[in-house]
Amino acid sequence: LQISYGETLTVSDLKKFINDNIDADILHISGHGYYDRKRNIAGLMVGNEFWMADENDYRVPAVVILSACHVSPRGSGTVNIADMFVRAGAEAVLGTFIPINAKRNMIFINRFYTYIAEAQKGSRQYKTLSEMWTGVVATNAIHEIAETSKKFFDWIWGLNSKGKIRMMDFAMERSVGRLRGSTVYADTILVVKEMLHEEGLDGKFDDILNQKNYFPESLFYQWIGFPENIFLYDINEQN
Repeated sequence: LQISYGETLTVSDLKKFINDNIDADILHISGHGYYDRKRNIAGLMVGNEFWMADENDYRVPAVVILSACHVSPRGSGTVNIADMFVRAGAEAVLGTFIPINAKRNMIFINRFYTYIAEAQKGSRQYKTLSEMWTGVVATNAIHEIAETSKKFFDWIWGLNSKGKIRMMDFAMERSVGRLRGSTVYADTILVVKEMLHEEGLDGKFDDILNQKNYFPESLFYQWIGFPENIFLYDINEQN
């Protein structure tokens, strides 16, 4: 993967950076979102400027990722920047309904790009952006639970008796095919308790696993457009 990075503090500089990198496959903007409820509009704060991306003097790549708070609220007919990026040429835009936690977003999006990188290296686990996103969301519950407790975080990222990182063991082996969309949290907890049982730790972390006070932040992200039309690899290539 090749990355072009820029820090911009004005809208004009941001649009110049976008236009200078129009051949990119993905535009990722990490910044501050602003939802003006009185005017029912949502956009980005670029330096001291509010930007709705509603001009016609720029174009964006096929995929746009917005790591910013409530840039794509729904339900009240809000005019928002995610929709404007579709008008500016994007095939698929990832936005957020609500304010998001920066650390959790970092973990979430890091996993997103990891799957893209794996597809470039030959993995055929997911064919399209839509399929991959479904997988990321389904397996993100364990990360959301881990963020609620330092002790559980340290345990799940520690090594088991076989020398494997428990989080990797969970993600790559134990949870495969067992996490259903409608019961992903219950399914995740069941797998974790099986892991604890094998280590003779029945009952450990029950105060965390049974409280269910973790916040399902990943459910408040939404794709606008057609992520099912974005392929992670050339489907005409021979395996």
